[in-house]
Amino acid sequence: MVKVTGFHNKAPQFRFMERENALLSIDTDWTNEEYLFKALNQATLVLESSDLRLVAFTSYADVSSSPGHYVIYLEVKAKNKDIKVLEFEEKTFLECCVSNGGFV
Repeated sequence: MVKVTGFHNKAPQFRFMERENALLSIDTDWTNEEYLFKALNQATLVLESSDLRLVAFTSYADVSSSPGHYVIYLEVKAKNKDIKVLEFEEKTFLECCVSNGGFV
């Protein structure tokens, strides 16, 4: 499960919520790739409904704070190629992570 924990500028910050009341351990916990792809698929659906498309993504394990967490960067473009500058509402990014009343 992925939870948006805040925003850095306009980019959402995520925290994986695999186990209830447990801390993520970057060294010993393997986050199943399936969870990441489910979150990205949900994000893609939300973005497409806003005439946006997910072009690429990358992620890394950030252990600079405790507990460690994963940082995910999304490259998003408008479906309309004439639009060069995108403006997002925070709500759009939150919707990328929420599915059926729970977190993806």
